[in-house]
Amino acid sequence: MFTRGNAWTIRQVLEEKALCGTTMALIGSPTQIADELIRWMDETDLDGFTIARIVAHETFEAFIDLVVPVLQERGRYKTQYAPGTFREKLFGTSLIPATHTAGSYRR
Repeated sequence: MFTRGNAWTIRQVLEEKALCGTTMALIGSPTQIADELIRWMDETDLDGFTIARIVAHETFEAFIDLVVPVLQERGRYKTQYAPGTFREKLFGTSLIPATHTAGSYRR
């Protein structure tokens, strides 16, 4: 992982990028991964992450089952969602407002 003070060689950087493309691979215990994500949030004011599988679909399951509970215990990840659809959360109604571009297509 790229952190301050690391003296990465070009080979190490290329090997890292070969594994995960333009994303960053975090490897460690659930606590270590949560620590690193929290550090990123604190240092950069991030408010979310895109989780991508690197090797197998089990990567998602492992993250959800192992890392998310650590983040929740630390108050950094939701423990429940507000009721309603995404549209209701965005617009406060189940209908797209007439002022929205898509609202002009309503019958």
